[in-house]
Amino acid sequence: FGGGGGHATDDGDEESETDEDEPLSDAFSGGGIEALGKVLVLRDVKILRFVNKRYLPSLAEIAKEAYYATGEEVVCQGNPTNSTLYIVAEGQLELRDTKKGNDLLRILGPGDSMGNTSLLQDHHWLYSAYAGGSVIE
Repeated sequence: FGGGGGHATDDGDEESETDEDEPLSDAFSGGGIEALGKVLVLRDVKILRFVNKRYLPSLAEIAKEAYYATGEEVVCQGNPTNSTLYIVAEGQLELRDTKKGNDLLRILGPGDSMGNTSLLQDHHWLYSAYAGGSVIE
């Protein structure tokens, strides 16, 4: 995946790039595999499905990856939101109503997100979220 302006063919020769490269090819520049991995996750996020793929590498650059142990609290019901969009990369997030006996409200899996409305206005979390897997913030 290294630089050099081209990509290797099956026989080891390098071909020059053309204008017909895949839309995600920019993900290789600068960030390496880590950036590409984020782009691949973002590409499958439901809330981002109408975002042009050429913008995904820019989103990947500002995304922060966080790992939570299974059962670890990610957000606490009643606390103020923090303008963060949480995206489930792998594993799951359990959304629970901790004010009403810890009832399970929903399970989010890869490609799901939470905190969507907190990007537009400040409010308080209506649920607590507990993780099992990696989540990109």
